[in-house]
Amino acid sequence: MSKIEEKEKISNSQNNLMFAKKLTEGISAIDELQNKIISRRKLTTDTISTLMLDPNKNANKLQQQAELMRLCNGILREIMMYKSNLPTFDHYLIVNDINKYKTKDKLDKDYIKAITELERYNIKSFCRWNIEETIRKGEVFIYKQDGENITYFRISNELCKITHMDGMVQGYSLRLNGINDKTIGAYPTDIQVLYKKFKNGSLKNDKNFVNNYYKLSIDKAVAFSIDLYESKNAPYYSSLLMDLSRISDLNEVNMETALTENFKLVHQKLPSDDTGEITIDFDTASMYDKAMKGELPTGVAGISTPYPITAVTLNSNTSAKTYNYLTDLKDNLYNSSGVDSNLFNSSSKSNNQAIIYSGIIDAILAFNLLERIKIWLNNDFKNNKYLKNFRIVFCDSTLFNKDAKSQAAINNCATWNSRLEMFALQGKTPLESYNTIKMEELLGLDEYLTPLLNSHTMSGSDIADKGGRPTADKEKENPNSVGEADNSTTVK
Repeated sequence: MSKIEEKEKISNSQNNLMFAKKLTEGISAIDELQNKIISRRKLTTDTISTLMLDPNKNANKLQQQAELMRLCNGILREIMMYKSNLPTFDHYLIVNDINKYKTKDKLDKDYIKAITELERYNIKSFCRWNIEETIRKGEVFIYKQDGENITYFRISNELCKITHMDGMVQGYSLRLNGINDKTIGAYPTDIQVLYKKFKNGSLKNDKNFVNNYYKLSIDKAVAFSIDLYESKNAPYYSSLLMDLSRISDLNEVNMETALTENFKLVHQKLPSDDTGEITIDFDTASMYDKAMKGELPTGVAGISTPYPITAVTLNSNTSAKTYNYLTDLKDNLYNSSGVDSNLFNSSSKSNNQAIIYSGIIDAILAFNLLERIKIWLNNDFKNNKYLKNFRIVFCDSTLFNKDAKSQAAINNCATWNSRLEMFALQGKTPLESYNTIKMEELLGLDEYLTPLLNSHTMSGSDIADKGGRPTADKEKENPNSVGEADNSTTVK
């Protein structure tokens, strides 16, 4: 071989090497496409597994993880909404001691003031929100500010811990050094005043101020939690986070499988000699390679090489197995939550009566939390001049049985069952019930909307001579009827 041929061969080899190096820079097309499709989650199964080793100690972090999962996963969000909205929250007021009232007028005046004041509490909306928050995070810290309207401030869980109780009502302490000048405007007026004292150092000798935590008055600052005697509570559904995270992992596996199964590779073969060396210069080969890749759509990669390429199928044949794993995980998720999957999955078949019975079990948690709210409300009423002589009672009706409960209450009114409960089970607040009765009474609707005559409502005076049993004379005139005998003993 001549020196000229050797130089050309070396030049071609260097040309091939330079072009091959350039190709390696853009060979990660699959990875780039995968990064666009798959979300990089901050929420990982390993992180949750570590936190679940000591749930109450890691309560704040688990609350953050649960909130992320709730926003990302529709199953968890729907389960929480379903559980917290099962009760109807129908309610009415009764007197603490009826013997204090000697006249009807005095009771009537006090009752009107009480039910008017009760409207300011927004009972139904507050209870729904409170129970959902408690289920979501395991605990909720509320500061009640009374002004023209009653405002419920939710204080950040990270700054609070349950430190004292009054009966079954929980109080909490607030970490003042966790508040700053930028966020203080979002807090109630009383806490803003307290924060200013903290900033100027006037709380050092206050017995309620210990280790940057200030013990707030239970009259306004109240906590609700899943576990009554824990200072910090993990989310109620912390146990579901592992399964939910694994479901997300398998969904990503499905996306990866779909990606690899549908990925396409276009091969542009460059001109070469018998030894496989490129016969065009580096710049020309690079220009053709760049031109080809510039026209390819997403999901299709291109490669330019003088060598033949063998097609390789990237199908992992894991779709069916992954689907089975997902189904098992979802079934386990519903089993762990105690919720019937048929409520959320229309493709499943189940006995309707079984679903109704499962609804009774599902409502237990909400009713337990509602009982805590009732205790706090009745305790709070003692400090309200209009409500101090009354207490609130919640009906044990749910979305599943409210119609049956309502009808039973109407039927039982004939045996002196509570009329107040009957109106409450109709979905009316005490003020709506009272105003409806008085308004219809003043409008005189009873005079115009009398019940239609039937066998239960009419009497002899209603029919006069226009109806009733035919007389004997009329029976004789009727060819289809046999009249009475003349010696009949019927009294005429």
